Amino acid sequence: MSTEEINLKVVKSYIEDFWSDGILDNPGEDYFASTFVAHDPHQEDIQGYEQFVRLGEELLKGFTITNSRIENIFASGDRVVAHYIIEGKHTGYLFGLPPTHRDATIEGMGVFRLANGKITEVWGVTDSLETLQQLGLLPQIGSRAVSAV
Repeated sequence: MSTEEINLKVVKSYIEDFWSDGILDNPGEDYFASTFVAHDPHQEDIQGYEQFVRLGEELLKGFTITNSRIENIFASGDRVVAHYIIEGKHTGYLFGLPPTHRDATIEGMGVFRLANGKITEVWGVTDSLETLQQLGLLPQIGSRAVSAV
């Protein structure tokens, strides 16, 4: 297998293992390098996969996943880009927000950098505004259609 094929397999396995059933059977060692860093525009960088996995577990305490899928995934060199969709219900406290018991779809993308078959960095972003609107925690703002002026 080429490096790109190996990298695709690692990222697919990570996403499918954690986000499909909400359980990371081997929390980190199979996927992440010891020097792992996660970059997220909503918070400071997360240093180390243990803290990253804990953040995911915190999400799963408040959001029961009913379906997840990878929409698009591709690799180039040491990078893998994945576009994913997670569907579920807001059943518990979600980062301090009380449960709404509403269904929501979380759409996101991640750019993963790998070395030696391990994820060393990820840059991730989700459509938090849309998710909060689906949960009724923020009002809908106009139409989803956007036109150029």
